[in-house]
Amino acid sequence: MNHLEYRFGDHRLFSATRQIWRGQQPVHAPRSVFDCILYLIENRDRAIGRDELVAAVWGRVDVADTQLSQLMRRVRRTLGDDGQSQRTVATVQGFGYRWAIPTEVEPVADDHGEKMPADESARPATSMASASAAAGRVGTRWKIPAAAGVLVLLGGIAIAMLWRSPKPVDSDASRSSSPATSHLVVLPLAVDGPAEDAWIRLGAMDVVASRLRRTGLVVPPSESVLATLQGSSNPDALAENARTRYASSTIVGGAGKHGDSGWTISLWAASGDSVRRTGSASDTNPIEAASLAADALAAALGRAPVPSDAPSEAESRIARIRAALLANEVATARALLREGGAENETPELRYWHAQTDFRAGDFDAALSALDELAADSVTKTDTSLQGRIYIARAGVRIRQGEYALADKDFDTAANVLRPLPESPEYAEALAGRGIARVALGRFDEAASDLGRARLQMERAGDAFGATRVDANLGLFELTRHRPAAALPYLDDAARRFESFGAVSAVLSTLNAKFDALALLLRWDDALAVSDRRWALRERAVDPMQRYLIGIDRSRVLTAIGRYREATELLDATDAAFPDMRPQIRQVLMSQRAELAWRQGQTAAAFDLARKALAESPCTDTEPPCGRLMLTYQRALIASGDVHGDGPAPGPAQLVGSDAATAARPAIALAEAEWAAHRQNPERAAEQYARALEIADRDGVPSEVAEVAISYARWLIGQGRLDEASALAGRTAAWAGSDFDCALLQVAILHAWGRAGPWREALDRARSLAGEREVPAALAKPPG
Repeated sequence: MNHLEYRFGDHRLFSATRQIWRGQQPVHAPRSVFDCILYLIENRDRAIGRDELVAAVWGRVDVADTQLSQLMRRVRRTLGDDGQSQRTVATVQGFGYRWAIPTEVEPVADDHGEKMPADESARPATSMASASAAAGRVGTRWKIPAAAGVLVLLGGIAIAMLWRSPKPVDSDASRSSSPATSHLVVLPLAVDGPAEDAWIRLGAMDVVASRLRRTGLVVPPSESVLATLQGSSNPDALAENARTRYASSTIVGGAGKHGDSGWTISLWAASGDSVRRTGSASDTNPIEAASLAADALAAALGRAPVPSDAPSEAESRIARIRAALLANEVATARALLREGGAENETPELRYWHAQTDFRAGDFDAALSALDELAADSVTKTDTSLQGRIYIARAGVRIRQGEYALADKDFDTAANVLRPLPESPEYAEALAGRGIARVALGRFDEAASDLGRARLQMERAGDAFGATRVDANLGLFELTRHRPAAALPYLDDAARRFESFGAVSAVLSTLNAKFDALALLLRWDDALAVSDRRWALRERAVDPMQRYLIGIDRSRVLTAIGRYREATELLDATDAAFPDMRPQIRQVLMSQRAELAWRQGQTAAAFDLARKALAESPCTDTEPPCGRLMLTYQRALIASGDVHGDGPAPGPAQLVGSDAATAARPAIALAEAEWAAHRQNPERAAEQYARALEIADRDGVPSEVAEVAISYARWLIGQGRLDEASALAGRTAAWAGSDFDCALLQVAILHAWGRAGPWREALDRARSLAGEREVPAALAKPPG
């Protein structure tokens, strides 16, 4: 994977691993400082306005001038600069800032996107490789299954198509003859015609892209281009936006004009260092005019057009349907599909019926139609259509949580499309198969598929698709229980999604980043990510995204002791989304139960946890299960085991004997706490040791701390202070960011009677407490 190293003065900045070096020494840069420096460097050819810089760093514009001024002082101090000399960052009076120091850029293309410092002994242990080794394996215990989150980033996996069945192209030979060696990015066309012909803006764009692609030119899919150009409509602004976001590519734009003799489509292709080339054509059918204009432009670019017949009525209708779906106008697409009647439907139109049902959320209808198409002998003669059918069917399977069936369909699609390695669908099939295999725990195969998919997307010039794969690789590491290894992928993907203006993808990536930071107990950083997501929440299209944004914000507010805000936020989120499906509602109910328990509301916590457990089965595939079980049991123990008409069930009865479920540390911890409550110290010691062994195998701070804190408190109660001290020492590294870890340090020092260190630990715990109180017994001096 290619990343960049920026060199300026005696500094080096690595974009992939978010590191800054001064000579052979690493330089600490907080998130906001690093984001600011990187954004200024990446835009060093111009001055950056105050609002633009604020939005890039904080994800919102309502930031006071004093905050920005403080940030710039920290930036300059980090780089050994000051406001007087302004060697690195210069103030542009009345406007903003600009990067002032000469900078060299060098690609970094080793396996991890990181270049080794000259002195290997000085290499920091924060590269993706070392992070992977250190992180171990940990499960996300709060969210919906990881593959469902991955699906959000998969994007238009079931939407891609080629306009006419392409023939395999000798890509190396064909590209060598072209004067345009860079990727071609085709923009929406400006349309001058009747209002009912507005669809041509996107329809002709897609026809031109597909037509140019057939000549062997590298042209990213229309979905990816539109995702990166959100918010642009004016042709001049659109072209400028594209030039900024696709700086090394040739931009293709154009216009369609309706006259007495029909449609005239005029195209142009230009890049920073090449002559502007053009092509135009006229026809009564705008799709044919666009095809002929694309052929003329291809010829001007040194390519031989691929002969084809004039578009049929069905193909023209498909172009309009395609344009409607690109514009997310599902109702319009359905109306167009009804125009011709069922008796006139070709296999291609039947495919688009299924696609439209899929986009409308009617998965059963989509799957039924795709099953019929897959069995139709006619489709087996069309390689592209057959591959797209299986990709679409797999997309439905993913939505339904049927990952084994999805893997089978993606595998079939990849094999069908192998003769078309340059097609966008082949890359989508590989990416989809990788995602299905992540969900199935087939990690080595998944890594191979995702890596190959990324390479294919880079070769196809699909920068947005490659970024989606990077985000999925981050989610892949998270699903493999490696949150530390996930962060570099997610950081880089989020930054690039932001540069593309792809809000939904930004939110999905930040959602995963939030999970990783929470698992690492980095609550200040998690709060910063939550702030960014909260600022973007109204722009989220998917209701589930907005729902989870609210729940996650409540989580982090709970973790830092802001209970009142956390409760109000859960109430508002619950009221705003009353129809969320049970599996997702369980996440909110689990958080309600946790919050009630932490506030000392034992009866409420028990009732909420019991309702949450009834909402959706508690199995190992449901990450809320372990934490929810602990909350349920702790409330149960505090109530004396009895609620309502008799004893409530214990953990073993709720979880059952499934080996995979029982192997999670939270479940083993529940068994240990239950044995301790039942006055069975031998069983408690055995289960605590087992829980710690499982948590150590995973090696993630949140789970290690959960077990160590409970275990150490029990050992203190047993008078086994030496063993408790060892566990307290293991959590000391997180005592500066996590209240529960800080409180354990207070407890062990209090038990040993060490007044001086106890006082320091108490002050630190109180600084993290928020609305929480240190227990009275621990707040009194020992002795």
